[in-house]
Amino acid sequence: MKTMPEIRVSVQTFATLREKFPAQSDLVLPAGETVAGMMGRLGIPAEKVTIIFINNVHGTHESLLSDGDSVGLFPPIGGG
Repeated sequence: MKTMPEIRVSVQTFATLREKFPAQSDLVLPAGETVAGMMGRLGIPAEKVTIIFINNVHGTHESLLSDGDSVGLFPPIGGG
């Protein structure tokens, strides 16, 4: 039986996301996982995240993750 290749990523949540999700987590995911897939595994609804950084570069929900990536997730920012 073949085992799926895995990747390890570090995830940080910010602002109101920290209230319900860990501020920082190290995850083991299947190779080829997207940000949206990772968020689903963490139970974070897509609409709760509007800004994504992968290794300090802007990413999207569809961005593919690679081994060693650092992901930052930010909720909608309010103000006025």
